[in-house]
Amino acid sequence: MSGIWTGLGAVAAIIWAGACAAAFDVPMVCTGRMDFANADGSTETYDLRLALGAEGYRITSTNLADGAVTDDTGRCTDYLDPGCRHEIRDAAGEVADFYDFVLVALHGGEYAYAERWADGFEGGARMTCTPE
Repeated sequence: MSGIWTGLGAVAAIIWAGACAAAFDVPMVCTGRMDFANADGSTETYDLRLALGAEGYRITSTNLADGAVTDDTGRCTDYLDPGCRHEIRDAAGEVADFYDFVLVALHGGEYAYAERWADGFEGGARMTCTPE
């Protein structure tokens, strides 16, 4: 998945290459603030909370401008390499949209988070992760 990243994701991929991988075999909670670029050059800012573990993930994001909350859950085998894909399905069960996300180990429980949607829009955040 690292080959698809550009912009913020490219920076994360460079950091990723030299980072020490940490296991998410114990449940972890990561928090941070993500800036998400829009087509018009503006950005939206979200508070993020990621609950990650061997059994799955839960990503809760709150848009700071309007308070809208999204809550995504799913399963992933490796949050660091190659990353994960969250699929959004329509009423018929077909994939209507998706985003790829990855965590890059930095140091001291900090991670770079990169997210890229099917339409190419992306965002990133510096996250602090602690055992749940």
